[in-house]
Amino acid sequence: MTAQTLFIILVVLLLIADHVKKRRPKNFPPGPLLFPFIGTVVDFKQPIHLALQKLIGRYGNIFSVQFGNLTFVVVNGYQLVKEALVHQAEVFADRPHIPLLREIFKGLGLISSNGHIWRQQRKFVLSALKSIGVSFEERIQEESRYLTEAIEEEKGQPFDPHYKINSAVSNIICSITFGERFEYHDSQFQELLHLLAETLLLIGNFWGQLYNAFPWLMRWVPGPHNKIFKHWKKLKYFVNGVIAKHKEDWNSSETRDFIDCYLKEIEKSKDDSISYFNEENLLCSTLDLFLTGTETAATTIRWALLYMAVYPKIQEKVQTEIDTVIGQSRQPMMDDKENMPYTNAVLNEVQRMGNVVPINVPRMATSDITLAGFHLPKGTTLIPSLTSIMFDENVWETPDTFNPEHFLENGQFRKREAFLPFSAGLFLLIADCMKRRQPKNFPPGPFPLPFLGHLLHMDFKQPHRTVEKLAGKYGNIFSLQFGNLTFVIINGFQLVKEVLVHEGEYFLDRPQIPLIYEIFGAFGLVASNGHSWKQQRRFALSTLRNFGLGKRSLEERIQEESRYLTDAIEEEKGQPFDPHFKINNAVSNIICSVTFGDRFEYHDSHFQKLLQLIDETLYLQGSFWNQLYNSFPTIMKWIPGPHHTIFKNWEKMTCFVREMIAKHREDWNPSEPRDFIDCYLKEIAKADADPSFHEENLVFSTLDLFFAGTETTSTTIRWALLYMALYPDVQETLPTKPGKARFEILDKFKGTVLIPNLTSVLFDKNEWETPHTFNPKHFLEDGQFKKRETFLPFSAGKRGCLGEPLARIELFLFFTALLQKFTFQAPKDVKLSLKFRMGLALCPQPYQICALSR
Repeated sequence: MTAQTLFIILVVLLLIADHVKKRRPKNFPPGPLLFPFIGTVVDFKQPIHLALQKLIGRYGNIFSVQFGNLTFVVVNGYQLVKEALVHQAEVFADRPHIPLLREIFKGLGLISSNGHIWRQQRKFVLSALKSIGVSFEERIQEESRYLTEAIEEEKGQPFDPHYKINSAVSNIICSITFGERFEYHDSQFQELLHLLAETLLLIGNFWGQLYNAFPWLMRWVPGPHNKIFKHWKKLKYFVNGVIAKHKEDWNSSETRDFIDCYLKEIEKSKDDSISYFNEENLLCSTLDLFLTGTETAATTIRWALLYMAVYPKIQEKVQTEIDTVIGQSRQPMMDDKENMPYTNAVLNEVQRMGNVVPINVPRMATSDITLAGFHLPKGTTLIPSLTSIMFDENVWETPDTFNPEHFLENGQFRKREAFLPFSAGLFLLIADCMKRRQPKNFPPGPFPLPFLGHLLHMDFKQPHRTVEKLAGKYGNIFSLQFGNLTFVIINGFQLVKEVLVHEGEYFLDRPQIPLIYEIFGAFGLVASNGHSWKQQRRFALSTLRNFGLGKRSLEERIQEESRYLTDAIEEEKGQPFDPHFKINNAVSNIICSVTFGDRFEYHDSHFQKLLQLIDETLYLQGSFWNQLYNSFPTIMKWIPGPHHTIFKNWEKMTCFVREMIAKHREDWNPSEPRDFIDCYLKEIAKADADPSFHEENLVFSTLDLFFAGTETTSTTIRWALLYMALYPDVQETLPTKPGKARFEILDKFKGTVLIPNLTSVLFDKNEWETPHTFNPKHFLEDGQFKKRETFLPFSAGKRGCLGEPLARIELFLFFTALLQKFTFQAPKDVKLSLKFRMGLALCPQPYQICALSR
């Protein structure tokens, strides 16, 4: 039997299985032709409620549709919907297992729960809202004042009322559930409202339906539906944070809001084995109230304002009634409603025409039932179509026209039995738990945005400035969150010294920063921890010493390379040039001679490309895109952007190192090690070699030395030449090297990621006489060089830079050799700038300079 025959048989079997599965039971409501695997095909270019409305004309007020593996019975018309939701309410009390809901809510909360959980939660919520609802009216009156004032600020100019209205409405339910309201200009709260609006839009569109139809497939398919999960995580995190704050100062005898009431119920029911009062149900119930208490009413008010603008005569009638009953001297009260039939009728007509909830929340039959003569087996999912009621031509005189007269009779308000704008309950929303509670007595920090944390707080072009401002507000130790990562920032010399030196044993490990871990794993010198790190660091230090670190031989190599550098600069003949890659090449050649046993010519195009890769990678790893990847790695892997260039560049640099190792293997002689790679190969070959010595650690240790041994020192020299051109009087006296400001080590403190902020040390006004001024006298005393304990350009402690001794030698010899040979100055009519470019290090912006021979 051929593969082609087997494939055909498999397809046929799948088609038969799908047909059997999708076959409608006997006397089941009819519906459109079912296509294999897909089910019912409808026009998703239009909203789903309109697509279903079209099927009424062909199949009547009850019909069935299938989307993927889900089967729905759609019920239309007032009489049939009333029969299902009112007369047969007990049968259709449960919620079906809709994939989006099931995956996120886990059957908790008010909307998606069933049985005993639902009854228990609903009873409690109704009781709690009633107990704290005495001042509902006053709260709404107060919020309406804030809303009218916010609108008055527009001074009659065109504006979008969307989020002003959403803020006002949401503040009512927030005051009840959270015990507070939010300002309309609160950026964090506005972000939440935007998330909520977009989530509701996405749930109701084609992508949300597609996910429910084919969840096993759509989990892996990129598309707008993934935003639903992202946004819900942010919203859930926000509510978790509010609950956590409530628990900090909760007093069971003084319940302030819904959360306090629920915490009291949890405490009261902790010994009840059948109680479902727990923090997960608190979270989901609070979210249900927050979301549904915001969007439905706010959307209706937005429709109302739109209809008033479209129908100015109707608006005039409403205003006349308001002026007559209320006037302009006081606020509206609920007692006024009975005396305002026209206003009441207009609001009801807005709700009918706005059709805010076009399809009711799906219900599930808890037993077999006959509805409209059709047999619905237990487990059948029912969708009551509220659209069919709101626009039923058998109920409304002019169903497709905005007409407040639908709710008036002889000038008095008329209740309509078929008016069911809220019978659908509340919108379905997707949730996924993401708790981020901090331990007690954890360092403080700004209020984090849900899901994003403090990403929007940071200026990623100059993050050290943001940190400096936060230190002014929260002190020398505070915390920040970026996505799922929490950092504790340490500032000031004394605290940094305490952490890195006195308590160094507790801060030895590296955290798993997603991007770094993706590239290096746990290999090399920078990213490794524990035994592997100790072995690699010990070996690297020993090998560097064997090849001249701290000896005359290495000094001679730097002196030789400085001659090549001065020769290259002389070729510019005093004309403006960018010294960037000449300096990088010279500095890199020192570490290359130690690791690879060779140096590279300044005109070697292949090596110049490598240096440019290092420069670009250094920049990108300090950018917003890098932080975004570290915050949301699972998402950012699939999103295009500059962060992918980081991986490509590291791959190219890794290939370069692997090629160098392969060349070394070809003529390797263990008795004559020429460089670091030879020594490492010899260590690997030892019979009793530590298991941490293998080729992957060789690759990444070499890469660490190459990268770190190139960029930091060369960047400092570039700053030095720039300062010399800007301070010619200092240049004449051959000063010591300048300081630099940058972030250094990331350490782990009992699982907490610690960032010692070296900027706070190098610019500490308590340690430096003129911290923000270039002043070599900071390091002079009576004309002699003065060591400063607070000078920590290479960090400190056991995980300090292992190449610090080499860097100090390079800085002194290269710098003095260059100033011995040249005078550096700005090109004619050019003003040099000290502005920096943020990356892993603070680099000067690209500049051109003139080097005049002395």
